[in-house]
Amino acid sequence: MPIAGLRQPVTLAGGVCPSMVPRTHWRQVLAALHAQGLPAVDVWVPWAAHAPAPGRHDFTGDRDLGAFLDLVADAGLRASLRIGPVVHHDLALAGLPRWVVAEPGHQARTAHDTPAWWPSPPQAWPLPSAASAGYLAAVGTWYAALAEVVLPRQATLSALAVDHHGALLHRTGAYDLDYHPDALAWWREDEGDLEPPRRWDPADAERCVRWVRFKERYAARALAALVARLGAAGLGHLPRWQVVVGAPWSTDLAGQSAALGGPLAIELSAPRAGLGQARRRVGHAVAASGHGALAAIELGRGLLLPPVDRGDDPERPRDLALIALAGGVRGLVLASAVERARHAGAPIDRRGQAGADAAWLGVLARALATLGPLQRRPSLAVVLGRADERFGRAAAPLDPVAPVLAELIGLGPLAAGELHGDDGARRYRRWLVVLEDALDLAGVDYELVDERAVVARIASADAGHAFAGVRALIVPSVGRLDRALAGALRTLAAGKRPRLVVGPDAATQDELGQPLAADVLPERLARLRPESLDDLAGLAADLAAVAGVSGDGPWHLPATARAAGLRLDRLYPAGAAASDADPPRLLVLAAGTRPHTTQLTLGPGCGVRDLWTGERPPVHAGQIRLSLPAHGVQALVVEPGPS
Repeated sequence: MPIAGLRQPVTLAGGVCPSMVPRTHWRQVLAALHAQGLPAVDVWVPWAAHAPAPGRHDFTGDRDLGAFLDLVADAGLRASLRIGPVVHHDLALAGLPRWVVAEPGHQARTAHDTPAWWPSPPQAWPLPSAASAGYLAAVGTWYAALAEVVLPRQATLSALAVDHHGALLHRTGAYDLDYHPDALAWWREDEGDLEPPRRWDPADAERCVRWVRFKERYAARALAALVARLGAAGLGHLPRWQVVVGAPWSTDLAGQSAALGGPLAIELSAPRAGLGQARRRVGHAVAASGHGALAAIELGRGLLLPPVDRGDDPERPRDLALIALAGGVRGLVLASAVERARHAGAPIDRRGQAGADAAWLGVLARALATLGPLQRRPSLAVVLGRADERFGRAAAPLDPVAPVLAELIGLGPLAAGELHGDDGARRYRRWLVVLEDALDLAGVDYELVDERAVVARIASADAGHAFAGVRALIVPSVGRLDRALAGALRTLAAGKRPRLVVGPDAATQDELGQPLAADVLPERLARLRPESLDDLAGLAADLAAVAGVSGDGPWHLPATARAAGLRLDRLYPAGAAASDADPPRLLVLAAGTRPHTTQLTLGPGCGVRDLWTGERPPVHAGQIRLSLPAHGVQALVVEPGPS
């Protein structure tokens, strides 16, 4: 699973926790992973398993990480190590040593100056403060002990996974935490003597929004502190990645990716009926990760969590993997591929026996190795702004409910936006939902771009090449706009390409609610029509016209199929010069709430092959017939066919 630069073909890694597998079965387990075609192992290294007491480290017996890595190399695999400090929420104390979380000086503090407890059965436990100097010193000692084991074997290593679920375990409710003295010292470095708010105050909205923005910076700075400890331990040269959960609204994922210096892996877990929303979460994560994005998919389920779906659906993880690939991820991390404690349903047991559910892993691994790197070709880009979202979180009436939990629960079409306490934030989220609905209805390929990424792209490239291949940049605005983004958009507008579409409202306030000048954006910009919010078909037609696509012709679903909820993602060979005549390499179709049968027109001289079964649908007059069940997903490899 080499990830530096993410230019290699999409690869997979299967998850295993060596300390939870008898050492006598390690070789068989690794052989089973290799037999499925997986090129790498996602190795969990819980801090708690190797550090029974301060200053003591145990790498013997079933905890002999060095011996396990030697076997990984013998099996012809590479290893990515999840080294924590937090390894996975399924583990007891998330993999943290009990002596670490029990130390009062390490514990995060709530707005009421109490420890921040995490309800992880069989018991709740106090979360550490990511800013605590004592906690970070203990992490540094752990990394140094780990380095003594792994550095002699670094040729086997592809990457390090640093921390886990930062957004979730940092509990991102606006005034939930962290009020640890060391965290407040970080706040004062940013904001001077301004007192941190401990509840929403509409009379002092700017200070509250500054606090929400600081929490985003806190998460990024916490990652940077861990990266510094890696460097001190001699591990700083190894590629890094981190698992995150939910959509990017609850924290600044782009900032975290920059602080990490590596990609983020969005954790995907969704019922069959939620695959469509999972696809959008992937798009949001890809937009925010400045180093490309990965997807972490749980195989089986944790014993402490309810089933994701009713009944047995062994194809759901497989279809989630396809959804992730369609969204543009560059790697798949298949968590819990091997059986472990507090988990059920893994495709490979602790003796190295592969079950029937493991078969698709090999098919996908071989297909991806053959297909090579793939990419999407968006004709439109939608900018994800943060100004309104921060106001919504600052004023949320149910704080400290973490927005990431609201995203996962699925409260409604606006997800965590349903909890926003600010009208502008709710309107902004609704516009984003409607824009994506309209683009899907129009059959337009599009990408989402975080506002930070927009600023970075324009600063690092000639304005005309910052969005090469993109015909228009859609910038939703309901009144607030980040000042840095506004400046970048003015630079982009001077270059004439891509076209800018802003609206429906003029930007009158910045990210802190302060007035913006009337000329903050050029006057001659295309604008979204306010009435489009309730006219999905009209908005779809407008966006198709801006993109310069008709939605018909080869490699496009008929309008009737799109109206029925079918979505088609087209993936092309990466790095190849774009041409309208080029066929895609892989098609991923996803159905809506109802089964549907449709025709798909292929390009001249092309046929398709089902990725899983190898079947080739007959081509009649350049078309194939496709039938998908409700919420079904199908992958088709494009290959030469009848002329």
